Amino acid sequence: MLSKIARRPEWIGIAGGLALLAVEFALVSAVYPPAGLAFLYFLGMTVVLYISLAGKRWEEPVLLFVFYSGLIIIVYYINYITFPEFYGFTPASIAGTDDSYFYSLVASSLPADFPTREFYHTRTHPYELLMEWGTPFTIEHPFEILFFNAVGAVFIPVFSRSLAQVVTKDERVARLTFWLVALCPFLMNHSLVLVRDGWTAALFAGSLAFFLRGKFVRAAVLGAVLFFLRVASGLQLGLVAGIMSLLFLYRLESRKKQVLYLGGAAALGIIALTIVYPILISQAQRLAGGEIIGLLYRETYLDVISSDSFLGRINSQPLPIRLPAALLFFISFPFFAPETVTAKGSFVWRGFMNCIYSIAFIFYFKFLVQGMIKGIIGKSDFSRITVFSTIILISLLSQASMQLRHKTVVMPMIYLLISYGYYNSSKIGRQIGWFALFGIAVANVGKFLTGV
Repeated sequence: MLSKIARRPEWIGIAGGLALLAVEFALVSAVYPPAGLAFLYFLGMTVVLYISLAGKRWEEPVLLFVFYSGLIIIVYYINYITFPEFYGFTPASIAGTDDSYFYSLVASSLPADFPTREFYHTRTHPYELLMEWGTPFTIEHPFEILFFNAVGAVFIPVFSRSLAQVVTKDERVARLTFWLVALCPFLMNHSLVLVRDGWTAALFAGSLAFFLRGKFVRAAVLGAVLFFLRVASGLQLGLVAGIMSLLFLYRLESRKKQVLYLGGAAALGIIALTIVYPILISQAQRLAGGEIIGLLYRETYLDVISSDSFLGRINSQPLPIRLPAALLFFISFPFFAPETVTAKGSFVWRGFMNCIYSIAFIFYFKFLVQGMIKGIIGKSDFSRITVFSTIILISLLSQASMQLRHKTVVMPMIYLLISYGYYNSSKIGRQIGWFALFGIAVANVGKFLTGV
C-alpha cells in the first residue's frame, strides 16, 4: 500500500507540504506559543472557506497556505534582520507600505518606539475591522495576525482560475492563469505583508467569477466585502459586472432567463448594500466633510511624486497624450530598477521582487498583447468584453487612483489575458507582440540607464 502511494507524485507533494506545515507550526509556536494556535486557526479558516466557495478537496488550500505562510515567515525575518527597528514590518519610507500601521490598529499593545502614525489609536480602518471580525483572540505578537493575509493570498490564484474558466472555457488557460497568479512577485509584494491589496484582488476575481456563473449570493457577499475594504474597488467591480450583464442579456433568448438574471443581479446589489451599509454611513460622513474627491481621485498623490519621474512627466502632458501613456505605464509598471534592492546598505526584498517581476513581464507583455488582439478580433464575446473591461479599469486607475499598488486588483484579469494570448493568437497579434516585447524592453533599459 505504502509503495503504491509513494509512486504517486501528487502524494509525494502532499507529504512534503504537510511536513513543511509541521515545521512552520513548530517555528511559529517556538517564537510565541499562542501564535501556533492562531496559525492553525487561519489554516482552518482557509480550508473552510475553500470548501464553501471553491471545491471539496482539502489538499489545494492546505498546500497554498503552506506556501504563502512560509513566505510570510521568511519576509518577516528578512525585515527583522535588515531593519530591526521596524519589528519585522516593512519600513513605509523605504518599502512604501502601511503594514506596521495596520498592525498597530489591531494589536492589544505596542512597544514604546513602535513605528506608526500619530494618533493611530483614534482611527479605524475597514481593513482593521475585517481583521478584527475574522480574529476572535487578542493579538499580542505579529505572528498572531500576519497569517490572516495568507488566507487572502490563497484565493487570488483559486478565484483567478475560476474566472479564466468561465471566460475562456479553456482548462489550459485556466491552469496557466492559476500558476502565473500564484507565483506572481508583484502580487506577493502586496499580499504577504499586512495590507489589503491582496484581499481586494481575491475578492474582485471571486465575485466576478461567481457573478458570471450566475451564483449571485456568493458574488454579492464577496462584492460587499470588497466594497467595504475599498469603495473604489467595489465600484470597479460594479462597472465590470454591468458591462458583462449587457452581454448576458444580449445572449439570453428566453424572457424568463432574462428576468431571472436581472433578478439575480438586483439581489446581488441589495445584499451587497445591506452588508456594506455601515461603511457607507462612515463614507457619507466624509462626503459631508467635502472629501468626495478623495474617495475616487487621489489628487494629493500628484503632490508626493517627483515631477521628473515617469508618472510625473506623463501627468503633465495634454489629455490626448496623457491617457494612452498613463495606460501603458500602469500596464508595464514596475520597471527594472536595481537601485531599489538596497537601502541604507540593507537588502529590500520588495525591490528585489519588483525587479524579478519587471524582467518576467517583458516576456509576459508579448502574450498580453497577443491575448488582447485575439480577444478583440476573435469570435468569443466573453474574451472581447474582458479585454475592454481590463483597458477601462487600468485607464481609470491611471487617471483616478494613480497609486501603482492599486493595480493589484486588476492583475487576475491581466494574467487571464496573458494566458489566453499564450494559447490563442493570430499572425498579426504575434507580430505586434514581438514589437511590444521589444518596446517594453527598450523602456526598461532606458529607465535603467537614465535613472528616471
